[in-house]
Amino acid sequence: MSLPAFQKYEELVPELKLEIWRQASLSPGVHHFKVRPWIGTRGADLNVQRVDITPAGQADSDPSVWRARIRIAKADKYSWDVVKKLLKGASTKEIWRPQRGNYSGAVIDCDRDLVCVRFHGLISNPYIGNFGDFDKLAGIRRVAVEYRKNWRPSIMYNWPQPIFQCLCHNTTHDITAVCPKAFEDFIPYFPDIDVFYFMVKLTSQTIIPPPPVPKGKKRSRQGVIKEDDQQPEPAPAESPTRGKVAQVTSETFTKFRDIAERNKLDTFEDRVYTYCEAREADTSCLLMHEEIWKVFSELKGLWKLAKTKLPPPYPVREPELKVLVYTELKKR
Repeated sequence: MSLPAFQKYEELVPELKLEIWRQASLSPGVHHFKVRPWIGTRGADLNVQRVDITPAGQADSDPSVWRARIRIAKADKYSWDVVKKLLKGASTKEIWRPQRGNYSGAVIDCDRDLVCVRFHGLISNPYIGNFGDFDKLAGIRRVAVEYRKNWRPSIMYNWPQPIFQCLCHNTTHDITAVCPKAFEDFIPYFPDIDVFYFMVKLTSQTIIPPPPVPKGKKRSRQGVIKEDDQQPEPAPAESPTRGKVAQVTSETFTKFRDIAERNKLDTFEDRVYTYCEAREADTSCLLMHEEIWKVFSELKGLWKLAKTKLPPPYPVREPELKVLVYTELKKR
């Protein structure tokens, strides 16, 4: 994805350059990575569980913010100096670096940014096994996983979605459900995690259709049926070919975004999407509303049970559990 050219940038005063850089750097930002576990078979790695961390895609398809920041840094010396200060901050961490060439790596701000993980492989609690790569994932405080209805129960590494395969004894989950036990074993991979998010993309497959509007009435941008004395609101620009489904999706995301802004909820950006926090009280319009919050509730129960055992089977860290929503909607 190429950044638009700004021919007059070089002529701006440093203060304006700094403000442009701050707006374009998408902070707090979202970074997308693949995490693949593997077991060593020889030498010092014999029977030690390791993880490989790589970007989620190539430069033209990966929307991660770290790529955008590197491109902005190349605008001029002033931008490069600003980036260097950011990348050398106390809360920064280099997650990945190319094995060849003198190229910049993926640096994130652990205190502000969000890491979206695509886990490729079988989840195994790193504290119960012999895990040797805690340092690679240490410091990351905000972690997200894409929530999809059809989770695939497999340990194949080449499938693109995280695999929350059922690990419960004497219990058979629906194969499309998230297993709370696998979820419990996933969290400890991140020893410093403070918040975990399920990310939900708003589409016709994830939103409960609203009831039809009574004849002669209209909906507001927030999806609320307006009374007769209310002034009409300007509708968001939509292509006439997108149809009613796109309108419902747009109105639903606008509602979530407005709620997030009013209540100062978490909001993140990458090069393509804006992600807004959605509280439990506001997600009843989602088809997976009950599924997600039930998984969260069962996970808290597993944490509570683990803490009652002496000694606990692993250090129990209980991050906040939240939901983020996003959709195919142009940024404001």
